[in-house]
Amino acid sequence: MKLPAYEYIAVVAQPLSVFSGKIPDVVSKALSAGSSLSGKKSAAFIKKSGLFSNRALSNLMKIMEKEGMFINWSEFLLNAPHAEALGKHIGA
Repeated sequence: MKLPAYEYIAVVAQPLSVFSGKIPDVVSKALSAGSSLSGKKSAAFIKKSGLFSNRALSNLMKIMEKEGMFINWSEFLLNAPHAEALGKHIGA
């Protein structure tokens, strides 16, 4: 995956379960394989589900920051129309 070619990177994830704030390992593996993400502007989005959505968003942001990404937007996705509406503003 060649992520460094992009100016802005949006990462969308869903917690492993409604009772967990853990993020699937595939997210950190994909970002670490992306190489040269340091300083990239980015957004972190979590599908709102369960009691631990805040923890999940925090964990996602930690994973992204570990790769050196600069997160300037984070939000919960409530449903597909909400995600589509937010997508129109990414990078703006």
